[in-house]
Amino acid sequence: MYIFYVFMLKFEFSDRFFLFSYFILIMFLGSLLLSLPIAWNGDKKLEYIDVLFTSVSAVSITGLITVNIESFSTFGFIIIMLLIQFGGLGFITITTFYLLIPKRKLKLVDARIIKQYSLSNIEYNPFKILKSILFVTFLIELIGLILISVCFKLRGINISLLEVLFTTISAFCNAGFSMHSESIYAWRDVPEAIVIIAVLVICGGLGFMVYRDVTNTIRYRKKLSLHVKIVFLLSFFLVIFGTIVFFFSEMHKLKEGYSLGTLIFNAIFYSISTRTAGFNYLDNSLITSRTQMLSLPFMFIGGAPGSTAGGIKITTFFLIILAVIKSQDGNGYIIGSYKVSIDSIRFALLFFVRAVLILCFSFFVLLAAESGGKWRVIDLGYEVFSAFGTVGLSVGVTPDLSFLGKVIIIFTMFAGRIGLFSMAIFVSRRSRFEEFTRPRQDILVG
Repeated sequence: MYIFYVFMLKFEFSDRFFLFSYFILIMFLGSLLLSLPIAWNGDKKLEYIDVLFTSVSAVSITGLITVNIESFSTFGFIIIMLLIQFGGLGFITITTFYLLIPKRKLKLVDARIIKQYSLSNIEYNPFKILKSILFVTFLIELIGLILISVCFKLRGINISLLEVLFTTISAFCNAGFSMHSESIYAWRDVPEAIVIIAVLVICGGLGFMVYRDVTNTIRYRKKLSLHVKIVFLLSFFLVIFGTIVFFFSEMHKLKEGYSLGTLIFNAIFYSISTRTAGFNYLDNSLITSRTQMLSLPFMFIGGAPGSTAGGIKITTFFLIILAVIKSQDGNGYIIGSYKVSIDSIRFALLFFVRAVLILCFSFFVLLAAESGGKWRVIDLGYEVFSAFGTVGLSVGVTPDLSFLGKVIIIFTMFAGRIGLFSMAIFVSRRSRFEEFTRPRQDILVG
């Protein structure tokens, strides 16, 4: 990141493309490193489209992969792990780096979009925020690393430090990558470690604003902000609701020999993982079409703003529901003792519509590209939602995709990670003061 910081000092990048340049640079650099023979486990040469897919999936912290993850060597795993870390922290840190560059200021409208999307006071003290982000990230990952290592030690099971570190970073960054083709199920003999993975996923999906506000609340005895309350409430609700829904949807597996405890544990883990993490405890290709359909809204919603999670974000979902069920009061919407501005509602609706458009485009193009394949419509839809929400769960479609299908999923992962935000900046314009008032004209609806 420091190299990128110096690079941006020397070259004048457009405000509208600085985020694109960072992610594209990291993605292609990662693909080149993964193309090296030293990154493979064996003599089999990997196609460039597959290593590019892996690099984009890692940087966008998705977790989808077209080849067996065990095809990579130790060097390859280290590269993937670094891509996940840079991708997970990339959005907020590169935005902060950009604001630290001397004599560079974001346009007012662009700064407002960043403020709404990630950190509410990033423009005031970006260096302090950057240090806080890195401190919180590495502290949580270090705690996770130690706890997981202890769990394996107590069970008397040997595990490499690289595997624990890789999985810890992947969990906190909500990437869903594992060093095993069977994902986190490979750790089934150490359920305590899987619980820690679930906690790391939740921590990564809360957002750095939550940690800052909670710290300030404890330190200065302030009230929690409305943002934090919404994030906590909706996160808890979605986990509980998802657990109930997915348990009953897969309850038929009791007749197939699965224990009640296993199904409950899987339902909880799937409810957490399906919103952005992508780890699977049981074989995901065996879930029913009903479970696939029920998973789509969770993938679409995702986690909190300013976090490593994907999706449209739970606050966006909340604001849309608010706009539907409540009437506007003046220039905003009343929630208890708070008033949400109409600008926040408009931004949420804009975000939602663009997300739907990207999903529709990706789905119909993928459907056309894979029309002659063996996969059902719901299978392809599941894969598209998983890519857009940077979830990484798959029912087995991704490895069998055609070249065009892989390109579509690459586009969807990229769009799901930074496309919406960059699009919002790209279409933004400077606000202008008009010297006259335009005539008002209503348009009939419904």
